[in-house]
Amino acid sequence: VIFESTHSTKPEAAGAAMTGTTIPHPDATTVADNSAETTWINTMSFNQDRSCFACGTTAGFRVFTAEPLHELVRRERMTEANNPRTVDAVSMLHRTQVLCMVSGEAGRADSKVRVWDEIRGQVIGQMRAQNGEEVLGVSMTRCTVALICEYNVYTYALDDFKILAQFPTASNPRGLGSLAEAGSPVRLVCPGQTQGAVRVQVDNTATGPGTGRATHSHVFLAHERQLAALTLSSTGSMVATASEYGSVVKAFASVSGELLFEMRRGTGRATIACLCFRADDRFLAVSSDQRTVHVFRLETQVRNRENSERFSSPPLGPSSPPGPVAHRSSRTLTRRPSLSFVVEAVSSVEGVMETARDVIRGVMPTYFSAATAFARFHIPDHDHQCGTLDYRARHSRIVGPQVAFSPSYPDRLLVLHYNGFLYQCSFDPVQGGDGILVCAQAWFSPSPEFGIRKHPTNTILEKRGNRGQQEEWLLI
Repeated sequence: VIFESTHSTKPEAAGAAMTGTTIPHPDATTVADNSAETTWINTMSFNQDRSCFACGTTAGFRVFTAEPLHELVRRERMTEANNPRTVDAVSMLHRTQVLCMVSGEAGRADSKVRVWDEIRGQVIGQMRAQNGEEVLGVSMTRCTVALICEYNVYTYALDDFKILAQFPTASNPRGLGSLAEAGSPVRLVCPGQTQGAVRVQVDNTATGPGTGRATHSHVFLAHERQLAALTLSSTGSMVATASEYGSVVKAFASVSGELLFEMRRGTGRATIACLCFRADDRFLAVSSDQRTVHVFRLETQVRNRENSERFSSPPLGPSSPPGPVAHRSSRTLTRRPSLSFVVEAVSSVEGVMETARDVIRGVMPTYFSAATAFARFHIPDHDHQCGTLDYRARHSRIVGPQVAFSPSYPDRLLVLHYNGFLYQCSFDPVQGGDGILVCAQAWFSPSPEFGIRKHPTNTILEKRGNRGQQEEWLLI
């Protein structure tokens, strides 16, 4: 099947509860391309269960299945009445025919989000950010859509496209924000109003945030620097964050703001591109603008839990009506103890060294108690002479590959790269270490004649190496 049907007798209920009807797989990919111009990637993202992914291009959008890799839909270079020109952000609603997309021109995003029904082949609704703000990202569930702008996040009901709430944020140029996949309670995470702060909005009703019923809000300080990556686990129980420095990744309990895990990606600076929890919350995958994807095992770390008790935020409490929340942020944000506390401890009596070591761990857990990567995957270099392929558009905000855990093989990673390849690599869930490249398949090329084979075959791999040199996998 391609999509699940969301048809209803009422046109305005296109985003309502799914009926379960399915549509048979077509013999050919849906393609609408009336031009020979080259096409570039603006954005790419997996759907909620990682079984499909969508790509916004300079000419429209495309939809693919991940396993097996197959192009389902290509809507490009159609008239404005049917389809936007270029898509800067796109989000799929599970495996349904409903997609939310933001179109733009010359690197400037639109303030409108269009809801597209692929079965009808038309836009069935629109949502607009207030005051003409550019929409930088979109996240959606079966009942709620979040429009993420640089200084605000707006939530809308998907059944009638009416606005539910508005949440102000600090500067958010990367459009960070996420809705939990689980339908109830509706859980939204986005930046707070203070640099490095995270806001968790929880609604125990089925109608989404902002209804004024059983709504709770929580703000806690995750990093001292500006946030660069932010995501929720599938159940909404954990929040993963990374700062613009990119050396440390943290995982918090979304209900209490308690620091659960602190993970060190490396000592060098990097721009985090994607954070992804496995469905069982046992592993976290991290990609960046570097050529290595890291996998962390999320196990109980007593030392981090002891530190988190000292630095975690208060538990969730009743939220105030949607609007400015600066007064709440200032009360709930926590701060690390100053280094003067270390000096006093070091100058104390017996057991100076042990006391100093424990205190330093409490002040700087990043380097003394942060966990290192459990497994790693090195992205192959396809062309040693010309360098890595790069099919990003000039104004694209993509900084690195998107990663996801395979829904069919829990110990396998899917790495969606802007070089036009989809990598599948496996890792040992017990021993960890370097991941093994299973296959690499081309999913994108700027050429309009490019298409994925109907029955794709795995890439042939050759393993070679010399004595004293580390062996590497080369793509043939």
